[in-house]
Amino acid sequence: MDKIKVYNPTKHDVGVFLIEAPLAPRNIRPGAFLYMTDADIETLAATTTLFSEGHLRVEDEKSEIMAEHGIDVNENPHFIDDAEIKKKFSMSAKKIGEWLDTITAKHVLERVYEVAMTMDLPKTKLEVLSAKMPDREFI
Repeated sequence: MDKIKVYNPTKHDVGVFLIEAPLAPRNIRPGAFLYMTDADIETLAATTTLFSEGHLRVEDEKSEIMAEHGIDVNENPHFIDDAEIKKKFSMSAKKIGEWLDTITAKHVLERVYEVAMTMDLPKTKLEVLSAKMPDREFI
């Protein structure tokens, strides 16, 4: 049985239960990884949002596994990296608002906020960000 490297790209711990040891939860720290079977990945993808919201990701060369579970890593807004976030800020404020509306995972919004704070964005774009994340100060 092949094991697949699954890593945690977030800034928080992610706990999982694996099929082989259901009574021994595993904790994946930020930036760390855990080897899982396809059955583990299939179970987690079917029963949780850990993969669909980008809390966990499979190693790049195994990305077809995500497609098998209905997750398109190229289209899913939760799989965006910092460089892509910066590119999104070159769009109009209206387009940024539409893009932000597609993001439902709080950890992705946190990354958007962190990237935005490193940039010199115009007031219109900051207002859009502020509307989506009212608990953060942008202006």
